[in-house]
Amino acid sequence: MEISPFRMSSNLTDKLRHQANVESNLISPRFFRITREQDSYALDRLMDSNPAIRILDNLESQLRDLIKLRHPNLVLSDSEYKEKINTHLKGIAIEKYGVWVYYPWSNTLIHLLDEEEFVQVRTIRNLYKITLNEQQVLRSKSIGVIGLSAGHSIAVAAAMERICGEIRIADFDILELSNLNRIRTSLEHLSLPKTTVVAREILEIDPFIKVKTYNNGINKENIEDFLLEGSKLDLLVEECDSLEIKILSRLTCKKLGIPVIMDTSDRGMLDVERFDLDPNYPILHGLVDESIPLDYYSTLKKSEDKLPFILPILGVDTLSTRLAGSGLQVGETITTWPQLYSDVALGGAAAAAISRRILLGQKIQSGRKWLDIEEYFEVSEVDNLKFEFESSLTADEIKQICDRLTLEQSEIIDISTLEALLQAASMAPSAGNNQKWRFVVKEHNVILIIDKHKSIAFSDNLNIASLINIGCAIENIQQKAMEFGLESIITHLDKSHFPAVSTIHFRKSNKVFNCLADQIEKRRTTRSNSAIFNGDKTIYRSSEARYSNNDIKLKFVEDREKILQIGKLICKADRIRFMNLQGHQEFFQHEVRWTRKESELKKDGLDINQFELSILDKMGLSLIKRLDVISFLNTINGGESLEKISSKCFNNADSIGYTITKGYNQSHLISTGQLIERFWLEATRAQLGIFPITVVPMMTSLLYSDQQNYLSVESRSTLNSINQEILKILEIDDDWNINFMMRTNGITESYQKSPRHDARDKTIFL
Repeated sequence: MEISPFRMSSNLTDKLRHQANVESNLISPRFFRITREQDSYALDRLMDSNPAIRILDNLESQLRDLIKLRHPNLVLSDSEYKEKINTHLKGIAIEKYGVWVYYPWSNTLIHLLDEEEFVQVRTIRNLYKITLNEQQVLRSKSIGVIGLSAGHSIAVAAAMERICGEIRIADFDILELSNLNRIRTSLEHLSLPKTTVVAREILEIDPFIKVKTYNNGINKENIEDFLLEGSKLDLLVEECDSLEIKILSRLTCKKLGIPVIMDTSDRGMLDVERFDLDPNYPILHGLVDESIPLDYYSTLKKSEDKLPFILPILGVDTLSTRLAGSGLQVGETITTWPQLYSDVALGGAAAAAISRRILLGQKIQSGRKWLDIEEYFEVSEVDNLKFEFESSLTADEIKQICDRLTLEQSEIIDISTLEALLQAASMAPSAGNNQKWRFVVKEHNVILIIDKHKSIAFSDNLNIASLINIGCAIENIQQKAMEFGLESIITHLDKSHFPAVSTIHFRKSNKVFNCLADQIEKRRTTRSNSAIFNGDKTIYRSSEARYSNNDIKLKFVEDREKILQIGKLICKADRIRFMNLQGHQEFFQHEVRWTRKESELKKDGLDINQFELSILDKMGLSLIKRLDVISFLNTINGGESLEKISSKCFNNADSIGYTITKGYNQSHLISTGQLIERFWLEATRAQLGIFPITVVPMMTSLLYSDQQNYLSVESRSTLNSINQEILKILEIDDDWNINFMMRTNGITESYQKSPRHDARDKTIFL
């Protein structure tokens, strides 16, 4: 009869499942002391029923070790060893001496010294790093280990040194192939509960250590049983992944006065919380809020929901370069945070060493310490890179620049009017709120200067951003001048006068052309991603018609699909910017302000707290800001997650506006700034929110001119593709360049203006 292969496969599967279930329960060795009649009879029955049993009897070698430790000053011959062993046996046949231990999971019977002598011999090499008295103390101690990936190493290290007489281990998971990069065990243990694997390993080292397993892990119902059953644990090692259990275990240990240790397997970081010495010590050193109800953590199902709580525990700023970089790849190219056996083994050894000292009553204090091999051996992921940043001009340099200029005769203007004009200028928008302008008043002219020596900045290539910013300031001066019955006459200087770029002189005028000065103080950057614009949308087409000419064009795209397509491309450009080390440093060292206090102190830059960022976004930025992390991500062509932070900007965008010019003519860029500010002031009046998006103009200008060779071959190729796709979507001819982009949407009632330098701090009177 032909047997169905499918049936054979099914039968085999059933057998394997049955065997796995049986084997997972086999964690207790059996002891036979055959000087006792009942044990001798039971062992005979075991051997008769199991002819395949493997028998290992090297008791004589163990007895030699025992004799050696009791006569450390003697050098004995083989015959002398035999004589002393016979004396020690006191007439008992050697096969009946000690204890026979049967390990059912390996079907192995081993002849051992009984407990007291076994422990003496197995721990003799501990002396005197651990004294005899200390060994006796440690035999009475019990420790618990929750989480058996990193915890595996700690539990086994504790057993190896025999720093306790009882170990309770808890984990709900089974051993998987991917665990074998950090758990030292055999392939035959795959699919077994981790508790079973660890228990067996401990008992194969020392069958006299009491091991209790909690195969379903720890929860609210069994935590006190785990900590208290039989006797209160003397120490808990917490190594689980569950945020809820991390906190639950500590809150319970705090109540019971049990110290807690945690090793994170990164940079040798070890946490100690001595709740036995200080019952008021904050759990996890205050890195979590104890007032948050424990049930709340069980509602956090996604990793992204848990990370805002987990990352502070791990220490965003203290993570190793590669772990931080790997964290940014989770969900992109890897599924979870990595661990290495060398780190796990180091952590296991360190945790066991600290545990021993705590159990012996030594004054180990609460805190967090690092045993960082890379730090000790001065291993770095980043070379000693030097970055060149824009430097500001001195007053003497500015005076020398202005002394070379020929100025127009201007209407005489009183000082209070000049100050009002310049205050309006200083309220203009600037890229990254860097306010890289200086104003010089000479002969009643206003000279506008870009406050830097030359064009070297990655983020201000060809001075594009600075020239547009100057244009915005000029527009504010023009609008404010109308209030005083003044006409502003602008002269754009040629490049030979750089960094002076424009001059303004004034004359009296009764002309008022749609004065927008009343909107200057109201103008703001709308950083909300959720505000919807419900106003008159004809503003887009009418503005296109009024502000576009042969040299500059203002355009808007309102098509939802195109907005999202462009948004994705902008996010890709953001990734290139942040992955470029120069661009990264310019943004994180010179633009970002992490607190309101820092922002108010420096009076420039972007206060990160004003952006509509989730806690997870802020955590991501905390990782991204590290140059070592970005440098590492470059080596693995990573950083996909960098595109996600800005992707939300386009969810409720009403339009994407942009300006284009042919080339990067200096006067055209200044005029572009005037156009942008005029539209922005009109948009403010119309309750239309504006959020500038500078990354695409900034980056694509490097395709036009990259004198500093900032772009790699790969990033240049990617950027060129981004640029071509955007030009295609927007139907822009190749001879036109995008020099400014913005998102428009609604405005929100709550708003906090970015701190600004006072105009007087930016002005020189000559």
